[in-house]
Amino acid sequence: MDQHHKLLIKPDTFNVTVLFQPTLVFLDRVVDVLPMGLESAKASSTVLEEFVLKVYLPQLEEKVLDLFHSTVSSAWLRFFILWLLDVIGEGNQVQRRFCLIRSRLICLMSL
Repeated sequence: MDQHHKLLIKPDTFNVTVLFQPTLVFLDRVVDVLPMGLESAKASSTVLEEFVLKVYLPQLEEKVLDLFHSTVSSAWLRFFILWLLDVIGEGNQVQRRFCLIRSRLICLMSL
């Protein structure tokens, strides 16, 4: 980054909304102040609207879907691990009970 510029917000898809609305308000004020016939300010807001529709919204959709999939995947992974630990714990209990029954049977058979 250049020494003369300071980064105000992190360049991230979710941060575009921080700048978009104030920019549109500024451009609306410019249109009100400029003499009639200057369509460049109106064209600027059109460019911003096209940017939002064609660039920003698809990027936002992709980012939200990625976050959703990672969250759902990690939630299912956590659920599976907990379920697996529960099953292993039940298996250990069954094994202990079987060993207890076997030892009792051996004791009974030796009498």
